[in-house]
Amino acid sequence: MQEEEERAIKLPGKSKFVKWLNPSTESKLPSADVRQIKKWVKNKNSEEDVFKQLELDSGMEKVLANAKLDTYAAYIDRFNKKNPDNKVSMIDMFTKTYGDDVVARALEVGADAPSTRKIASRLWRELLGSWKHNRDSADDIFKLLKLDEAGTDLFAMPQLNTWFIFTRMTVHDPKEEMVSVLAATYGYDGLSRIFLSATPRDTTMRFIALDLETAMGKMWLREGQTPDEIFKLLKLDGGVNSFVANPNVKTLSSYIDKFNVNADQPTTLVGVFKNFYGVKRMSEMLDEAKKVPGMETRVDKWKSQLASENLRARRIQ
Repeated sequence: MQEEEERAIKLPGKSKFVKWLNPSTESKLPSADVRQIKKWVKNKNSEEDVFKQLELDSGMEKVLANAKLDTYAAYIDRFNKKNPDNKVSMIDMFTKTYGDDVVARALEVGADAPSTRKIASRLWRELLGSWKHNRDSADDIFKLLKLDEAGTDLFAMPQLNTWFIFTRMTVHDPKEEMVSVLAATYGYDGLSRIFLSATPRDTTMRFIALDLETAMGKMWLREGQTPDEIFKLLKLDGGVNSFVANPNVKTLSSYIDKFNVNADQPTTLVGVFKNFYGVKRMSEMLDEAKKVPGMETRVDKWKSQLASENLRARRIQ
């Protein structure tokens, strides 16, 4: 994750309009390109027109390796110098042409390749800087990057890292904000399933998934959510199938362990289900669950816990 943090450190400040080429790089441009750039600026060719003439609209996956990208950058620099009150941004035509989600995905991938790392990282910083300049929220960018359409593929999406870094830069409590945005889209039951089925595209994504899953549990604890309340949030009230086949049982079980550390009255997974379904229905559910291949040992353990719960309840009475 260190490389991503280094990429995010130097963003455009109050102005998002930065000079792209240093004199050394500019001097290496073909003389024909330099003459053409001067002509474009003199004739007041639009940013869009120049972008198309350089064939930078032929696919975002090709742009980062396109030799004409430096020519376009030189045009942007010269145009902004000539028009200080009407400056344009390098990144704007990319997002206008391809969409923020496609651009962010390509820049994340490009930043991993030695041949395109430098230009991709710089464009990536300008992309984040433009969002910050526009005062976009974490929720705005989440939707702009189409992460609200990712579902169980969320942690395989390269642009998720861009959203993660942007939110860390702009929000006081970024992890809690991200969990809130995710839950508003997918619900806690859906978000839990996404965490449990996550197949991260790389080590960074794996850490992000763990960070956010941990943040979700801490947020519930801070809010004073009981295991019974989490049971409902995770939609585990669907009968025997919820108890046997629903992966969210694992999330609830993990939360119960954390909750019990400081609980005046510790509880168990079986106890939470019993509170909702009652002893009789719970016993029937366990009998049904025992018929599922591979569940016999686990069900016997749960039955033992249920018997202990009943015995404890009778003693209290």
